[in-house]
Amino acid sequence: PKAIVTDTINPYPINNLSSFQFVIKPSSPWLWGSASMPALRFWHKFDTDSLKDGGYIEMSYDGGTTWINIANTSDVGFLGGSIPNDTILGGIYAFTGKSKSFNNSGWTCSQMLWRGFCPYRPSTPDSIIVKFSFNIDNIETIKEGWMIDNIGFGTTGCPFGVHDIYSR
Repeated sequence: PKAIVTDTINPYPINNLSSFQFVIKPSSPWLWGSASMPALRFWHKFDTDSLKDGGYIEMSYDGGTTWINIANTSDVGFLGGSIPNDTILGGIYAFTGKSKSFNNSGWTCSQMLWRGFCPYRPSTPDSIIVKFSFNIDNIETIKEGWMIDNIGFGTTGCPFGVHDIYSR
């Protein structure tokens, strides 16, 4: 009931780029140690014009100055579920087409972790900005879009969870 969705009534609009972002910052620098890596998990469902429109995830280690697609870096490993291994226009790795699930609901879980973060290494960032984007071309396709729910963050070996944010 509190999912992030492109539109609840209409198909997604053409010529649109929508995104949201959040910052991941550990409560203790030791949470990003060699035995405990940052991890992100979320449930999602998508129905887009395959290889044209889609949703993708980027990250920034420098406060949003530069962005890296999570599918284009060895920093992020996928633990299972849906992986953005197709590209949309512009060669962007994204979730595109129609999501598949074992129970035919379309809902799938994606899980990823950041490798090699260690508090005593100077290259380990103090925070990560994660941005979810949905990019649409100029052709009307009458598709549903992308729905994201149950976003959770934790570290390997620690619980996941992000509180729901209410907007008025």
